[in-house]
Amino acid sequence: MGSQKLRQLWSPWDRHEGLSTAIFLAILILSISNVVHALGVRRETPQCLPPSSVASLGWVGTAAGTSTIKQVPAYIVIEADAWSSTYIAATLLQDVMGVNVTVLEYDGDYSGTFSRVASGRVHANLELWPNSKAALYQQFIVQQGLVEDSGMIGYAAKISWYINTAIANAYPTLIFDSWRSYTMNSVLQYLPAYGTTTPARKADGSWLCDSTTYSFCSNGMFVPPQCQANPSGCREYWHVDPSYNMGENEQRIITLGLKLVVVYLGADFASTVTRCANQNSYLCIFYYWKPEILPSTLSLSVVSLPEYNSTCFSQFSASRVGASSNELVCDTSSELLMKISTTSLRLTAPHVSMFFKQFSLKDHDINFLLNDYATTGVTETTACKWIASNRNLWTAWIPAPPANYIMTLDDMASSEVLPILVVVLCGLFFAATLPTFHLLSRYAGIATVKAQSPRFMQLIALGVFVVTASVALEIASPTITGMCAVRIWLLALGMCTILGSIIVKTMRIYLIFGNRYQMQFNLKDSRLLGGVLAMAAVDLVLLGAWTGAAAPSPIISTVSTTTYTYLCSTSSDTGGTAITVILATFHASQLLVACWLSFKIRNVATNYNESKYIALAAYNILLACTVVIPVSVLPINFRAQFVIKCVCILLALGGVLGLLVWRPILEVVLVRAASHDGISAFRSPLSGKLDRGNSLRNAMAKSDKGIEGVLCGLEARVGQRFAIKQMGGLLRRWTEVDVVLFHHPLPALLITPFGSPKGGQAFTFKVYASPADGATDCFVLRVGGSSYLVQAKDAADADRWLRDIETTFKAANASTADSVSRSPSVSSGAPSPAVTSGEQSVTSRRPPGPQRSVMVG
Repeated sequence: MGSQKLRQLWSPWDRHEGLSTAIFLAILILSISNVVHALGVRRETPQCLPPSSVASLGWVGTAAGTSTIKQVPAYIVIEADAWSSTYIAATLLQDVMGVNVTVLEYDGDYSGTFSRVASGRVHANLELWPNSKAALYQQFIVQQGLVEDSGMIGYAAKISWYINTAIANAYPTLIFDSWRSYTMNSVLQYLPAYGTTTPARKADGSWLCDSTTYSFCSNGMFVPPQCQANPSGCREYWHVDPSYNMGENEQRIITLGLKLVVVYLGADFASTVTRCANQNSYLCIFYYWKPEILPSTLSLSVVSLPEYNSTCFSQFSASRVGASSNELVCDTSSELLMKISTTSLRLTAPHVSMFFKQFSLKDHDINFLLNDYATTGVTETTACKWIASNRNLWTAWIPAPPANYIMTLDDMASSEVLPILVVVLCGLFFAATLPTFHLLSRYAGIATVKAQSPRFMQLIALGVFVVTASVALEIASPTITGMCAVRIWLLALGMCTILGSIIVKTMRIYLIFGNRYQMQFNLKDSRLLGGVLAMAAVDLVLLGAWTGAAAPSPIISTVSTTTYTYLCSTSSDTGGTAITVILATFHASQLLVACWLSFKIRNVATNYNESKYIALAAYNILLACTVVIPVSVLPINFRAQFVIKCVCILLALGGVLGLLVWRPILEVVLVRAASHDGISAFRSPLSGKLDRGNSLRNAMAKSDKGIEGVLCGLEARVGQRFAIKQMGGLLRRWTEVDVVLFHHPLPALLITPFGSPKGGQAFTFKVYASPADGATDCFVLRVGGSSYLVQAKDAADADRWLRDIETTFKAANASTADSVSRSPSVSSGAPSPAVTSGEQSVTSRRPPGPQRSVMVG
């Protein structure tokens, strides 16, 4: 109720406290009635037709197997004016086409129909009087396009003046069915006198037609100017509500000069008219329309008014009733009721939109419905009777089901090639991963493995195993309870373990060589292992929150017009979306940090754990993510998604497992295999230990300490059959070379493969040598941008070669110092602190100057 009405009720509250309860209840009743009026009265549609009787039409009654589903039924709201024709449409939609239908009745609120349909609050109105809504038609259908004209329903409607036929039959010499008769006292005398019938009131006690709302009303009635001087000389004309064809009948009475006073009866109208129609002692004249129950069931006659023409309403305005310039004399025109529906139905439920356009009734159909309703009093029962009797008519309105109405499950069978391929690949990864845990434990004391932190290598292998399990579960159906959540948990925890291990391994190297402020760090494995566990703990918390908020579950996804499949999805509400974004951000941060740290240490050379292979592993994961993430959200075939995701993830895992785990293991295995074949009897020169008391010099090279003298006229030092291997590479093998160092006049280092007839390679500048930590009989040689580990006869021989190379190339290296110093480095030339835990030897690629070894935990 409006604020003005509230103030009118509130004033008596203060003056008459005894009325407080009554006023409060009145306000409550009015508020509830206003809400019901705005929302409409909801009417359910009971079942009329059993599914088996309409199964032949293809919509309902068709059995779906365990692997087939029907299209999700549309939800439709139809606005009705309590006429049975609307319930015929609602029943057919529900019982024949399987549509979920709700009927809302907006009694009296007819002006808002277009706006309700345009907004989607209701989807259709199938019985609309169009003449009074021409402006709304232009606005919502022609201009905005929010409402669709669904055609005519098929029967006509008209507003008229009616009288009871019984009085005309009782006085056949009098004319009662012409408007002119109501200017004559001989006819007027049979009408109720002014004040006979009590006007209707609203729930708050005010008149139904009051001057506050309608300017032409007074005390629940309209008194025309010709009756105001002597109302008792005028007779009553009955009306339902002043809002119905507002002002038209009032102005028509004024213009025609009829001595009639309009009385608005409201809810008592039907009973009052019925009593009048069932007797012949007095006459009653009133406003009403057809088709409706009263004209269909009572004996009534239409009063003829001046004929309608296209210009007779041109001088009429409902806001100026009684004004001298306002005029209306003609009758109303007949109207062909139309159907309107919301335009969006053409996309969301095209079959329903088509049904609305096909739906039509004739005059005899609506008359049957009205007459039957007068007997039964139940709209739905009347509609069901008509449907049962007119099957041949309404079956033509039912469109054929679309091709995708019934869909078959398209799921990957275990016998298909793609699942078999993925199973085989996952089996290979499991087979390649499981032995690594034993081999890493077995070779943990050997420098080749020990230097690369076997604990983190085992964590990486564990992460690869867990992610592989997630890939293997992609084959399982998402409909298995918890499967969608389990896949993500395994994938997230596995990747968190892999990336966390890469981060701590890379950070250790970065903090050593990028530590420009000479800060001391505890980089032992135990401390770094805590970092990986902390990241895993955060991931567990986020996954738990994500599972609760996002509720991962299977959804139906259309594959083709006749097939569907199940995919995993998450809740789209705010909480689920937020936690999903947080979880994705956490893993993206891990990946970016791993790639960034790998990039920062790109110019660091290590004896075993080469920075470029760590970077390759991180970049490999990044590349897989850039492919998998878009593929997961793009609308492509689910089989293509399955293959691309699984293959990309497995390729990334293969790179990680091969570069960071199997590479050092294979080095040890190959060396041991070579020793069993009699090629070598050493474990590793960096182990500092000899197998069976034999050194590499004695078992492989057999060279002496070197020959000093003149070679080809040049001062030279010669080392024959030196054992050498490159410090970079996936698999590093020891080979035999001859090394010649020319002192004067041209410094040069010549390296020639032993027994090779093609000769070797000479280096005249950028030749550096440095001690090899952990192996006193070896030294590190850096030439041509590559680093090599060279084994001499013993520690003295290695030290002599190191000093001779530094002395020989000191001047040549100094001449190129300026250009070399500008090459990129991790720490911008800052000296690195020594951090020792006895696990790894690292050499920085920052020439010139002597290199030094750093032991990294």
